[in-house]
Amino acid sequence: GVAFELNEHVKRKLLSQQQHETYHNLPALAAELGVKFSVASDAHELGQIGQFDWVSRVAQRAGLQPSDFRVYNGPGLVKGPTHWCSQ
Repeated sequence: GVAFELNEHVKRKLLSQQQHETYHNLPALAAELGVKFSVASDAHELGQIGQFDWVSRVAQRAGLQPSDFRVYNGPGLVKGPTHWCSQ
């Protein structure tokens, strides 16, 4: 299937406030269309592995729920996160 990747590294590529606003609106629109989400830290340094602070804010702002995510957790096991989502 297809998923929208919420990527921690994207924030470094958004240069203007307008780009940030546009990007923050995309997950909510995608969720309305039934798109599922994945997450990535896109770590380029050891200290960046597993950092999802910005991704968490994007997900919360979009009102994403655990059921909106697909996270690969090993062979045959897929589940959604619970701590990033609006409750």
